[in-house]
Amino acid sequence: MRRSAEWRSMTMFLSAALVLALVIPASAQTAKIGAIRSDSFAPLFVGHERGYFRAQGIATEVVLLPSGAAILTQVSTNDLQVGGGALGAAGFNAAHGKLPVAFVAPMHFTHLEDYFVVRKAEIDSGRFKTLADLKGKPCAVNAKGVATEWMLDEMLRRGGLGIGNVDVKTLPFPEMTAALENGAIHCGIVSEPFTILAEEKGVGIRPFQAKAGARPVPITVLFWNSDWAKKNDPAARGFMTGYLRAVRDLSEPGAWRAPAHLDILNKYTRVAQNVLMKARPPFFSPNLELEEKTMMAQQEFNLRLGYLKYTELKPIKELVDLSYAEWAVKQMGRK
Repeated sequence: MRRSAEWRSMTMFLSAALVLALVIPASAQTAKIGAIRSDSFAPLFVGHERGYFRAQGIATEVVLLPSGAAILTQVSTNDLQVGGGALGAAGFNAAHGKLPVAFVAPMHFTHLEDYFVVRKAEIDSGRFKTLADLKGKPCAVNAKGVATEWMLDEMLRRGGLGIGNVDVKTLPFPEMTAALENGAIHCGIVSEPFTILAEEKGVGIRPFQAKAGARPVPITVLFWNSDWAKKNDPAARGFMTGYLRAVRDLSEPGAWRAPAHLDILNKYTRVAQNVLMKARPPFFSPNLELEEKTMMAQQEFNLRLGYLKYTELKPIKELVDLSYAEWAVKQMGRK
């Protein structure tokens, strides 16, 4: 009897161990993800919330920060393992300075017109009729030396101005709606869902629409700590696989307004779902392809403004490493 009881106990122990082995992969890793409250980070939010990273044996935690530059700093020190943001001055300098950060996949694409917001009171009063009317006026970006500053410059150039012809203010995206309302800014590059929020509140208007057939431009990229990726290659590949799955989810027709995705976006942006429903969705590349022409234009802009620690433009292929993205696409097949 005693041996029988011992045998049953041993069998139960081995069964429990087998179940744990199936639930928790031996290669399980932990990765902290840096993000900001913007819909451009949707693939990271979706990958985390829907368990796509967990399915690859990676326990993830989303850490919300005010800017892509802050995320980049913490990824470079490995306080965060993964993050996202524009490949702006900080990113170009990080790649040039051989910091342990690798830019590994595109994140979101957009039309410049979808981010450019003008204060409604300026339009209603007739003080804003053309882009030239913004000369000397306060206009906001979320930080200097990032893609939003380049986007503002690109929009202003359509009216014969440039970034140097306006009073550039820096504000987090969530604060721009109030700034438009109280007149602290007259225009801004505002990320969704705060653009639609400004329109819903009647304080901001997007006066321009992208031309039919115009291609969206790449704005943000996924990056990670390269030392972490080298030491944990299976986890890095698994993370990219989960990321690609989330990107493809969001690339499906109607995916942006799917209830499950609205729940996730509401959780991280704190914007009501009925407002999110009206937002102009960003675009994602289902094959994680990065259009280099725009990236070069952004690099040239940062070089022109003196933000870069080098004096000659570098090929984009020297600044990004798409090998993991290409591997994941090969494993899952092209779409």
